[in-house]
Amino acid sequence: KCRACNQFGHVEKVCKITHDTAIFKELNQSDVLFVFEINQNFLSVGQMLEKNYWLCYKNMRCTIFDPSRCEFMSI
Repeated sequence: KCRACNQFGHVEKVCKITHDTAIFKELNQSDVLFVFEINQNFLSVGQMLEKNYWLCYKNMRCTIFDPSRCEFMSI
């Protein structure tokens, strides 16, 4: 389990999740839905696409790329 993001499948040394919250400041919070008992961040695919992020679904994984096509995170 990664100590940086609390996810399984990798360790902190190779964790690709950024802790830069500035990328999320432009999201429209009026479009946010409340999900009872959620314990992780919930990203809107529509909002990510509106911000020119690119999502690739392959082999039961979703890899998210930033607008410059650099890998942002993999879920």
